[in-house]
Amino acid sequence: MSKQIFIGLLIFYSSFNFAQESKVINKQQIIWYTYIFNSSLSTKWSVVTDIQERHFVNPTAQHLWAIRSNFKRDLGNQWDFGIGGMLFCQRSNTPEASTLPTIPELRPHFEFNNKQKLWKGTLSHRYRFESRFFQNLHENKLASGFAFRNFRFRYLVGYTLSLVNKNESNDVVLSVKLQDEIMLNFGNKIVTNVFDQNRIYIGFNYSMSKRIALEMGYLNIFQQQSKVGNFYDRI
Repeated sequence: MSKQIFIGLLIFYSSFNFAQESKVINKQQIIWYTYIFNSSLSTKWSVVTDIQERHFVNPTAQHLWAIRSNFKRDLGNQWDFGIGGMLFCQRSNTPEASTLPTIPELRPHFEFNNKQKLWKGTLSHRYRFESRFFQNLHENKLASGFAFRNFRFRYLVGYTLSLVNKNESNDVVLSVKLQDEIMLNFGNKIVTNVFDQNRIYIGFNYSMSKRIALEMGYLNIFQQQSKVGNFYDRI
């Protein structure tokens, strides 16, 4: 456990320093809406599906919508394995460019997850490997077929701290989440833009019942643009 904590802190510290030393040229505000549905298939298998909608603020414009399903298997010893995919449909990174087409992307992935009890909460690690396929374009219009662009590795370390518990059942009613995720590109086409983005998140989760929970939080995304040395700072 101490080795995983050390690796997580090292990645967080490195990505934080990288963000501070790099020039941020474009600040944007984006609101995310996410619906997550978790269904148990058996004692070992479950499926988690999430639907996302994101839009810019000032000016208001859709950024993207997406749907993902992840089939997870319990491996024991606080580990699980997940495999699935995502349909990701993104408009332009510039909210004023409303005439550009929405580009579909397919993202098959597999991942390993680990959770450990730490103090009054849970420390979690996620190691995800993605392949990215974008629909072809011809003269700035969608064409048939998808083309592979690159692989991406995502490491997320998070800590969930219980704030309020029910006296009778000791179930968590209110908790706070702290997360940091770094994403790295790799593949034949990746030369200088290995760093993709870093996400820092803090949120509060309220369990209305054993089946329904609400969560609200703040996410900061520091993301490299296609031109090396230029970045988005999304708040």
